Parts: sequence; C-alpha cells; structure tokens
Amino acid sequence: MKIQVTKVSVGQSAKVMAMLYLLLSIPFVAVFVAFALAGGQGNFIFLLLLAPVFYAAAAYVGTAFSAWLYNVAAKKVGGFEYTTSEIGEAS
Repeated sequence: MKIQVTKVSVGQSAKVMAMLYLLLSIPFVAVFVAFALAGGQGNFIFLLLLAPVFYAAAAYVGTAFSAWLYNVAAKKVGGFEYTTSEIGEAS
C-alpha cells in the first residue's frame, strides 16, 4: 500500500530534532571539555557547556523552518511517498 506524507507537524518535528541534537552533542562537548582542561584552556569551558543548548536551539529553528517549507512544497507537488507491507502477526 502506498502512503503519502502530505503534512508534518512543525512544532513536534522541531522539538524532536532539538532533543536529538541536544543529546547527540553532549558526548562531543565532554570530549572537548576534557581536551580544553588538559590544554589549560579553562576559559572556554563555560562556552562549551552551553554548546548543547545552542545546538538544540539551532536545530529547533532549522527544523521548524524545514518542516514548514516541506508542508508548502507538499501542498504544491505532493509529499514523500512510501510503500508499506504486512510482515506477519505481532507477538
């Protein structure tokens, strides 16, 4: 069965992506903080600790814009299409 995504929720999509960016940036920040401490660059630690918040905010805004743009485009030319099939009974 073919299904077409004609609209995505702007707010929900933005929240999910912001949370993913926040969670994915934490390990990178931890590594950068470790290197900053080892290299005597303690001045930048506060900024590094704020980085996940900035990544999340940027992801929220970027995803909200992208979702809105997708909705505009999907109205004009149709949305993404995908095919589904049954694979058996749920256990």
